[in-house]
Amino acid sequence: MKSPRTFAIIPAAGKSVRMGAPKLLLPWQGSTVLGHLLQVWTESNISNVVVVIRNNDEALASVCRDWPVEIVRPCSDPRDMKQSIQFGLEHIGAVHQAGVQDRWLVAPADLPSLSLETINAVILNGLSCESITLPRFGKRRGHPVSFPWALARLAFQLGENEGIDRILATQSIFYIDFPMEAAIDDIDTPEDYRRLSPD
Repeated sequence: MKSPRTFAIIPAAGKSVRMGAPKLLLPWQGSTVLGHLLQVWTESNISNVVVVIRNNDEALASVCRDWPVEIVRPCSDPRDMKQSIQFGLEHIGAVHQAGVQDRWLVAPADLPSLSLETINAVILNGLSCESITLPRFGKRRGHPVSFPWALARLAFQLGENEGIDRILATQSIFYIDFPMEAAIDDIDTPEDYRRLSPD
């Protein structure tokens, strides 16, 4: 039997409407928001990192090429995060022939403060159980979320107005508990960026 593999899907095809500028290209610790996040992911114990971007987004493609990640550029731009994840899953299934022993992880692209410790804890605990696995900060759920590959089919059965969170509502979950103060926020607005940026 093959050793289990872990595949991270980073949906990065959003249009940064609330930010008013491409937020994933904003400066962050000597890099960019996306560049720093990809550095953390590629230093983790993940097997493969898949980044889904818009087809014509050369700026993000250039950032991705600095790291050993797989770039998915669908012919038609994803409508939302759910469809970005679906494109990522299709890529993993086709290119890597993922099987029941494997796991797929999801985390937003605008979480540059995501820590190596959190990622590796989710990877390790996910591989040792059959449930969805995710970190919990106090009573607050966090990222990344690790799914058994068998649940990939559910991502394609969601209704038009249902997101990936719907899968969490129907499946058992194993939580990895962290202190509440370790929780991190995503970056949606200029105020978020000013508040969270370490630069």
